[in-house]
Amino acid sequence: MNRMRLSETRIYICLALFLWIYLWLRAIFIPIAHDEVATFFYYVHTGKFFPFFSHWDTNNHYLNSALTWISYHLFGSAPLAFRIPNLLFAPVFFYFCYRIASVLQHPLLRWTFILSLCLAHSFLEFFAISRGYGISMALFLGAAWFLIKFIRTNAPRHIGFCLLFILLGTYANLALINSFVLIVFFILIYSILNEKLFAGKDKKVLGLLFFLGFVPIGLFGLILLRLKFMGNLWAGSANGLWNATVKTLIQLITTSDAPVFSYFIIFYSTASLLLFLLIIIKKK
Repeated sequence: MNRMRLSETRIYICLALFLWIYLWLRAIFIPIAHDEVATFFYYVHTGKFFPFFSHWDTNNHYLNSALTWISYHLFGSAPLAFRIPNLLFAPVFFYFCYRIASVLQHPLLRWTFILSLCLAHSFLEFFAISRGYGISMALFLGAAWFLIKFIRTNAPRHIGFCLLFILLGTYANLALINSFVLIVFFILIYSILNEKLFAGKDKKVLGLLFFLGFVPIGLFGLILLRLKFMGNLWAGSANGLWNATVKTLIQLITTSDAPVFSYFIIFYSTASLLLFLLIIIKKK
């Protein structure tokens, strides 16, 4: 396992500590948001936040609602009390960001990865409000780290940790259901292709995949179908990914609708993909 140099580790710890203090200050001084108010009155104040036993809406990020309910009963109804669970998950995010970065051999790649995640303000600010997005991304990084560990060691316990983290991450944010499905099927296919590595451990691997993978995915699927049936699944767009996401981001960044920017994105993405495939083939 590659490790970051001691000097890099110290710089990263200082960066993470600075950002965590910044998040605490945001949580203290930023006014409470509309979605946080809805989460409190619908789920935290009533104590009804479990799936199938609460108000049906995607505003209910189940794990966040549960942890906020605990924080509310421990620390009262101050806005900061609602945000403490997310603030406590920020160090989890920083920790797994560090562990994944340590796998990357080149310092430039390591710090590009770290700074891309840690300094993306629109992403990082979710750790300072009572929503499930920050919690889910911290848990997602944990799942990614244990997936890397599993590939390197072939130890079934890392499958368990990986599935547990992505399960809890999806419980915090149902948008991770796609990632959950991909991880489960990746582990299944990897295990089948490397059956010799799991001699005598097949039952343990299958048991983990069944109880921490397929069963939770089925339950999350039922929740999503119920939300869709009730017209409360606020996700997706009839305009398609390109119009809904790429074009709107281009307009936001460039303040222009000129087709040249769309052509540039297509060219850049295609060239990057081809270069990546070429490196994979060459380096194996």
